[in-house]
Amino acid sequence: MTILLTHASLAIATIGIGFLTMKAVKFSSSHPSLGELYHWLMLATCLSALALSYSRGRATIFTYLTPPSYAFAVVGYLMANTARFTGCNGTSSDRRVRMSL
Repeated sequence: MTILLTHASLAIATIGIGFLTMKAVKFSSSHPSLGELYHWLMLATCLSALALSYSRGRATIFTYLTPPSYAFAVVGYLMANTARFTGCNGTSSDRRVRMSL
């Protein structure tokens, strides 16, 4: 029962932080920190889902959806962290800022 409550709490927190992250203005100070928090909450939620499935001794469809769900979160996390240093065309972020001024 504890794993279920932990999983439900983590899932609710992840959804809430996800909505806040989507509503945050891009390039604001809160957007990267909320995105970072979302990533770690998503990891904790996925791990608790796998632990819940293991504790019950059976796999459900959600057990098989957990790794791809986290994979999407990792891809977004890695793209966001990579995009800070290189743009889509491979230029550095400093150069893009100077060229736009």
